[in-house]
Amino acid sequence: MTEAQDVRRRFLQNAARTVFLSSPSTSRHLLTQSVEVTISRTLNSRTIPRKACEACGNLLLSGWTASSRFTTRRAKHNAKVIPPAGLRKENLHHRCSVCHRVTKEAVDPEFNPRNKKIPTATVPNKQREEAPCSNAIPEKSNKSNSKKRAKARKDCEGLQALLDKSKRSKSTPSLNLMDLMKK
Repeated sequence: MTEAQDVRRRFLQNAARTVFLSSPSTSRHLLTQSVEVTISRTLNSRTIPRKACEACGNLLLSGWTASSRFTTRRAKHNAKVIPPAGLRKENLHHRCSVCHRVTKEAVDPEFNPRNKKIPTATVPNKQREEAPCSNAIPEKSNKSNSKKRAKARKDCEGLQALLDKSKRSKSTPSLNLMDLMKK
């Protein structure tokens, strides 16, 4: 029975997202039904992430149909027991822009999108397929000719060099519309 309810919930959510822009009221009704199915299935509805307002069924999109903010509270502790310094409860508050109800969602304390760092993937350097510039000046041991080297570098990497490279790659004749129209 729970598998059938899960399939129904997913169908209602997908249908609501599909008609969200064209018919917001229908979308809200479908999401309200989805929330009811979810709540009837689980005893503790606070543990599952919310994507719809529980009151009106509005789709909660941060910055568009809802405003979101993080709150952090230290856990209550006894005077006798000293809790660890990092023991915190973090919640994500979504305020619906239609009914202004605040939906609270528990968040893992280690996850904080404000401190989220995008992992930088190391991209291997591509080998240059172009031939070295023919007018490049070889480096001398003394660096007295810096202006000449800068000019040679500019010539190799400038716009004219890119155009020359593209002309070399277009050496094969290509067809265009006028070639096909001729008899």
